[in-house]
Amino acid sequence: MLFTKSSSLLRIGMSLVIALTLMAQATTSIAYTIEGKQDKALSGHPFKAKQQKKNSKARGKSHNLKNVSDDTSDKGASQAIAGDKSRFRDKKNSHKEAKSELRLESASEKQNLTRSGGKVPQAKVTSSVRLPRFVRPFKYAITVEPDLVEGTFKGHEKISVVLSKPVSAITVNSLDLTVEKVAIRGEEGEETSPIQARVSINPHLQQATFDFGRKLEAGRYEISVAFKGCFNEKLRGFYRAYYTDENGGKQILAATQMEPTEARRMFPCFDEPDFKASYQITAIVDSDLKAVSNAEVQSEREDATRNKKIITFAPTPKMSTYLICLVIGKLEATPAIFSAGIPIRVWSVRGKSAMGKFAQDVASRLMTYYHSYFHIRYMAQKLDLIAIPDFEAGAMENVGAITFKEQLLLLSDKASARDRQWVAGVVAHEMAHLWFGDLVTMKWWDDIWLNEAFATWMSCKAIDNLFPEWHACDEFGVHLDDHHNEVMETDAMLSTRPIHFHVVEPADVNEMFDEITYEKGASILRMLEQFVSDRVFQAGVDRYLRLHAYGNATTADLWQAVQAVSGRPIVQLMKNWVNEPGYPKVSVEFFQDAVKNIKKMKLTQERFLLDSPLKPKAAGKPVVWFVPVSIKTWSGKSGFAGDVNSVSTKLLETKELVFPMGGKIKQFLANASGYGYFVTGYQSADLRALEPLIQTKLQGKERRDLLRDQWYQLKASQIPVAQYLDLTSFYQSETEPAPTQQLLSQFHALSNFIEPANRPAFAKLVQSRLSAIKARLGWTAASGESEQVRILRGQVIECLGTIGQDDDTINRAKDLFRMYQADYTAVDSDLIDAITYVVAYNGDAEDYRAIKQLWQSAKNPQDEQRNLMALGLFRTPDLLKQTLDLAISDDVHKQDGPRLMVNIFDRNPERLLAWQFFKKNWNVMLSKWSVFALPHVVERMVWFNLPQQEADLRTFFAAHPVPAGTSDVKRMLERVRVNVRFVQDNGQELQEYLESTLRSST
Repeated sequence: MLFTKSSSLLRIGMSLVIALTLMAQATTSIAYTIEGKQDKALSGHPFKAKQQKKNSKARGKSHNLKNVSDDTSDKGASQAIAGDKSRFRDKKNSHKEAKSELRLESASEKQNLTRSGGKVPQAKVTSSVRLPRFVRPFKYAITVEPDLVEGTFKGHEKISVVLSKPVSAITVNSLDLTVEKVAIRGEEGEETSPIQARVSINPHLQQATFDFGRKLEAGRYEISVAFKGCFNEKLRGFYRAYYTDENGGKQILAATQMEPTEARRMFPCFDEPDFKASYQITAIVDSDLKAVSNAEVQSEREDATRNKKIITFAPTPKMSTYLICLVIGKLEATPAIFSAGIPIRVWSVRGKSAMGKFAQDVASRLMTYYHSYFHIRYMAQKLDLIAIPDFEAGAMENVGAITFKEQLLLLSDKASARDRQWVAGVVAHEMAHLWFGDLVTMKWWDDIWLNEAFATWMSCKAIDNLFPEWHACDEFGVHLDDHHNEVMETDAMLSTRPIHFHVVEPADVNEMFDEITYEKGASILRMLEQFVSDRVFQAGVDRYLRLHAYGNATTADLWQAVQAVSGRPIVQLMKNWVNEPGYPKVSVEFFQDAVKNIKKMKLTQERFLLDSPLKPKAAGKPVVWFVPVSIKTWSGKSGFAGDVNSVSTKLLETKELVFPMGGKIKQFLANASGYGYFVTGYQSADLRALEPLIQTKLQGKERRDLLRDQWYQLKASQIPVAQYLDLTSFYQSETEPAPTQQLLSQFHALSNFIEPANRPAFAKLVQSRLSAIKARLGWTAASGESEQVRILRGQVIECLGTIGQDDDTINRAKDLFRMYQADYTAVDSDLIDAITYVVAYNGDAEDYRAIKQLWQSAKNPQDEQRNLMALGLFRTPDLLKQTLDLAISDDVHKQDGPRLMVNIFDRNPERLLAWQFFKKNWNVMLSKWSVFALPHVVERMVWFNLPQQEADLRTFFAAHPVPAGTSDVKRMLERVRVNVRFVQDNGQELQEYLESTLRSST
């Protein structure tokens, strides 16, 4: 699942920038080991079902590994893959007897414990919210009949289960459902007649218990359940979405969003990720509607007496409940494209399917790429990508039926370069889940990072393969409104958490869909790949997927798989990166050893915290990470003109490391290539010596991270204001997008600390740093210009026209906006976002009406989102009040109201008015928005910086707990505290610097 937490559209996992440094040379000799006894074959669908028996031959072939090319210099990895391949064969009808299934759980538990060394931190199954493990489902047959108008549904299901011990009652998950009738019968032996059950409901535990009044012996049974419920109105579980069709009529669509624990709102079930089963779904719908689910349509027949049709889908592969999908409405699809024999379609509401062609083409190419990378065939028989008008998550990786927000799947012909890249990145993220998450699923929610971090990291590799000119993993370091790139700021808080975090109740996982899970997790996977080499890491992933295909796994299982093929102590190396919060600051000191008369370098690590005054007492027990530090040095007579003298990597395994440095070194850069997940601290003299090389000798990634590290240290009050702002002057002639985007992002952040009286001076500073870049980029795209440059042009214009208050930029943007109003095609699509935001930021009532009308009349998702978000940038109080009222009205999709609030808190300097509105309308938002929405709004209230504002925030949230948002509140309050301290420590120096800038510019 992928969430949109920022003020505008998600800037994808492909904006993964905090990728970590090379931990070893590619030429390192590595020993490979394979434990053959653990590489035993896994059946395609390891449950005993008639459908599997019928199709076992075909299924067996479809799930075998593809041939792996051995044309690689890394022979060890190839041999490892080949060795595993020779042992991986599909076992037909692997569960011949009920006894084998009765032993399945205990055997699996022992095997997993052995693989993990018995050290995996796990939430204990004995928790009252966890279901007992002696009852296991393996097949569901579910029939559901919705009434979209009335908002209700009724259904019936048959659940095939295995009891591993005698029981008299069975407990399942159920929430907001009426369970009308339950019966059980045995599939063999004496209990073949139905036994009626007495049903008791525990709404607190979200459980229903079926008491059969007698002991049922161990064996296989079928549970029949009749139930009914109401559609959820908060975009979770089985819910209704509302939209306006192409003729202006109001329509209703039914959709599902089951992750993490919402399937229990649609039907009683064993709603935990390791209760995998096959699902056969039947939908009874109105005759004019269509239905899409995880599997292909098996049959469809009319019920003319009721004006209904009955659609039965084929059984799914074995999967978790949170991956179930059912979408019902007036839908249409693109013609299928076949890739690797898999039909791929894009579904949407009527009139929009033509906008799905780009995503469909990308998905087709990704299917081929992922087959080649994972060496295991996709687990389902078709793939549908479904655009939903009202959808809380950015996208959801349901097996065979991935669901998306419309704007993250559908594109008009005038879509910008950034729009195309967002859509491609989201599709890549979700399709990576089809293997890493769907085929192999985390055993419990504490390992949700395995799913999301891998998909985030993998989407970068995939997009780099499909569109190498985009430089997905290297260049998209910073986007102005992408807060996922703030992972290092979040992780520099005391309120951060480890990647692997103990989850007791399933609801706790709602708080884990954050940048720690996605971006930090992806960063350490990149670190691991660089440490063992990409080829060896791929072999480790292959091994992991084979060992756990159609099953569940833990973090330790992944480390063990990579360790097995690499011969490296991966479990030990990765321990603190996963199980400890935060990351280190690596301080670098270059000095002369007076005793030995040689130059030496000292590396020192300590946890980096933005609230540094609290560090000694509050940070707890010191943590030592395994930190790879790549050092690039320059020497020579001048020290400025020569090439790189050397690049070496030191593994900092202790708090301090001292080593000699040969040659007449003049300058050096730690974190060469910009992959390190740490902040680098330089002595001021060493930083000054490096500054002349910034634009001539440093790579774009290195320039980006140098600026980033100095910004974080400024926020932590560890360096002077002048040191940071002087450094920005060396970026005035910047030519690459990534460092420029970092500069723009930091200027936007810094603008929140500027007093109104100092804003003209700050605007002059912004203009001085960006004017040359703007002049080089101009307003018109050059022939053959890259998409990155086209995107950057709009970002520079937006910055200069908002916080930069550049008159020329503002006036030109207004002229172009009027042209755009008259003729949609008259303006470069890559500039439309920027000119709209500049007009809104500087706009009056007439501009407000114009943008609002453009929002109301939008014909595609991108135009709709752009203009709605722009309404949040108007600074005049009465116009801002209109936007705030709009955010909680029924005129705005439920998915968009919270996003509009986020945009205001994030980018409008009049956010104090939004805060007063938030407090006044708390109950409205609490009842109207989804469980994920409020935490996302709260986490962006981070730019308040006065003591009285901090006190007000603390008082309010102490009295108003945020559901599923405890950690978001803590992080927000800590960031506000950091802001207050920053102003107290640096406000006067910042004012003096700006006054000096203003004097020098006049």
